Amino acid sequence: MKIKKCVGIMLVFCLIALTGWSGAKAAPAQEEEQPILKSYKVPERLANEIQGTLDGLLRFNGPRIGAARLTPDGQLLILAPKSFHDGVEDFIEKLKKSTPAPSPSVEVNYWIVAGRKAKTPSKLEEFNRIKPALEIIQNNQGNMEFKLLDHVAATSSPQDRPTVLKGALVQITYWVSTSNDGLLVISPNIDLKGTTEGIIESSIRTNIETKGGELVVLGQSSQKFVNMPIFEQKKEGEKTHFETVNVYYILSAKERRRILKQ
Repeated sequence: MKIKKCVGIMLVFCLIALTGWSGAKAAPAQEEEQPILKSYKVPERLANEIQGTLDGLLRFNGPRIGAARLTPDGQLLILAPKSFHDGVEDFIEKLKKSTPAPSPSVEVNYWIVAGRKAKTPSKLEEFNRIKPALEIIQNNQGNMEFKLLDHVAATSSPQDRPTVLKGALVQITYWVSTSNDGLLVISPNIDLKGTTEGIIESSIRTNIETKGGELVVLGQSSQKFVNMPIFEQKKEGEKTHFETVNVYYILSAKERRRILKQ
């Protein structure tokens, strides 16, 4: 699968990697350039995207050769070989004279749902947005009782850096990009806690392609919860409470266009 670069300014930055920086990387080891620290004034509306893209190029396809960081007052600090700076300076001058198209942002929602066998079908109205996904699960696996364990969401731009989400029971680290045919590509790492002490009991690592707005069941696992009742159960005295249920991981992603500040 070929992954396209982010639209707008992201495509232009690729030219930097193919000009000044690529020449530095091909030089013999004894002639390697020493990194130089420089600061740049960049358009405020694009500062985060510029920093993220440049930092990604400085560690693209090999060892990291530098770093790019934003200061609290909006300056862009770059530690990199001189040849890389030459490309950056040229690009920023062109950027000041143009109005690049805004890069898209992607809103991603994750739902973690517990399920167990039931005598009668569940009424799913309370689950609102994920009702269609739960209906499919129940049609395939028989009558089920469901309970929402966690729901986390974030909006981020396609870039090299991951987004990290923390919920009551889950921690999710994910990357987002777009494919050549317009699909969203999401790569989540999901860790689920199984005890009141927060010990991770199960994890999911996957890559999916999805159209905007559709529900995707990433997978399911058999999860043991200790001293953390999920469904109502009788507890025998003071014995440790163990409960094993199915856990379903559901995702929905939607691309949004941002309006840049003038």
